[in-house]
Amino acid sequence: MLPAVRAEGVSPPVTKRSIVGPAVALLLVAPACHGGGGAAPCPNPASTNAVDLADFVLDPPCVAAHAGTALTLTDTGKAPHTYTVTGTSINVKLDAGGTQTVSLSAIAPGTYVVICEYHMQIRGTLEVS
Repeated sequence: MLPAVRAEGVSPPVTKRSIVGPAVALLLVAPACHGGGGAAPCPNPASTNAVDLADFVLDPPCVAAHAGTALTLTDTGKAPHTYTVTGTSINVKLDAGGTQTVSLSAIAPGTYVVICEYHMQIRGTLEVS
């Protein structure tokens, strides 16, 4: 069989595969954007100094804390996790069952996205006042 010859300037045919792949990629990335650059909306933040990192969730997912205070982070899951506050130097790595305390003294007041670097579906919000 001879290879197909395409005329110059003619686009290849649009196939289901050429549309579905990029569409699925967009759907997977879009939720991580949270409106283009800020933290996820957090209508009712929990005023607490303790956060549990379990298997695929932060509890509570939205934390309100004062600058200069500390958060106690506990990995209650079976896998290691990180509590990474984007845009800051906070990146705490926890082994399963581990507990660490992190100071918020170096964070300016604002709203921050929190992620687990090992499990990108784990996301939360930290509101520092």
